[in-house]
Order: sequence, then C-alpha cells, then structure tokens
Amino acid sequence: MAFKIDEFISNLGHNDEAAKQNHFDVQIFPPPLLVSRFGGNIVNGSTGATRALSLQAESAELPGKTLNTITPKIYGVPYRTAAFAEYNEMSVTFYSTGTFWERIFFDAWMDLIIPRNTFNSEYRDNYVAKIVIQQYAPSPSTENNGSASNNPIYGINLFEAFPVIVAPQAVSWANEDVQRLTVTFSYTKWETSNMSNSYLVPNHSTAVNGLDSIVVTPDIGIGELSPTLDQDISNLINGFSIPNL
Repeated sequence: MAFKIDEFISNLGHNDEAAKQNHFDVQIFPPPLLVSRFGGNIVNGSTGATRALSLQAESAELPGKTLNTITPKIYGVPYRTAAFAEYNEMSVTFYSTGTFWERIFFDAWMDLIIPRNTFNSEYRDNYVAKIVIQQYAPSPSTENNGSASNNPIYGINLFEAFPVIVAPQAVSWANEDVQRLTVTFSYTKWETSNMSNSYLVPNHSTAVNGLDSIVVTPDIGIGELSPTLDQDISNLINGFSIPNL
C-alpha cells in the first residue's frame, strides 16, 4: 500500500520516534548458593554482581518465542495447529575487566551446575536465576540531564535461567581490542514485565490519520485489556471494518 512520507513521519512522531538498540540494560540475579560459595565476595555480593554485569553488558537480546505446530490429517486439506511453545536460548556479551572477575564468576556458576571434580549435577533449584532485560524509551530524559531515557517501555523476565555456554575468548599478540565474554543462557520461559507506562495498551481516545494512537494508560499493564480495547476486539469479530487512510 502506497503512503506519503508525511504519514510515515507522523506515525513515528506520535509513537515517540524510533526505539534504539543501545537503550537497554540487563540484570542478572545470581542464585543464592553461588553467592554463598563465594562468601559474599562477588563484587560485594549479589547486588553488586547484578549491577556490575549490567554496566558491562555490551549487547543482549530480547528473546523470541516459537510456536511449534502439528499437522492433523482427518479429512480434506491438511492444516497446521499450534502444539506447544518453545523458548529460544539467549546470549549476552560482556566487556571484560582487568581483574577478569566476570569470567571467574561464570566459570564458578558452570562449576556449580556440574562440578569439574565429580560431574554430578547440582539440584536445579540451586543454580537457576532470574534475568531481566529492559528496552528504554528513545526520548532524552529531563531528569537525566538530556541523556538517554530512564523510562523502560518494554521488559522481559527470564525465569529459571542458567548459563549453558561460556564462549571461548580469543587471545592474540596482534590484537589490542577490548576482551569480551559471550554467555548463552537457557531458561524455562519468559514473560513481559507489568510496567506502568504509556506504551502498553492502546487507548482509542485519539486518532491520527484514521489510525488509533497509543497514549498514556498508567494503570493498565501487559496482559490486561482496557474496556475500550475489549469492545474493539468484539467489534472486529462481528465484522467491524478498520477506517481507510
């Protein structure tokens, strides 16, 4: 469908411009057993490790989800139907510090899961953790002296996460680049955070070029439908047509 460039710019303008990949953070909350085995020395304990890893996270992923399907064949044309959800592994790349504490930290976490001397797996509840990944608004924050926004617009909580791959780190006399560490995590599932901000639920009180804009709905979180949206879904099911641009 053809459109005017003004409509494209207007659409972005009414949705706080474009989200940026570098406006994010990652928070990893280590399992208590790992913290206790370090004697509280993981960068001043659990809270310190979480903050330090967040500051050193160069890149991460908002993980996706795959709906696996089956193809029942009863009569007529075969069709696919959803069978189960599959959550893909997620990787985070960290800058390495001069003390290499982050590599030691993840080596210890892996060794907690399957000790190198016995190879007997630890109880799962003792090594899984929670990971939170947040995407922040692109607009500068006046509270933050005009720098990147401190308002999260989207968040994902990974439950029962643990490292499954600590990637090799190359060393070379011919390379003076900053050392990086990439860790891949497995987890049971992810859920979106229930954040109170303006980007979660469409409110149909304002229209732009025939399309409904997204406005502030501070008391409604992801997973909850506003009465207006619920009615709109009902109207669509009953043949309500979307206005043309």
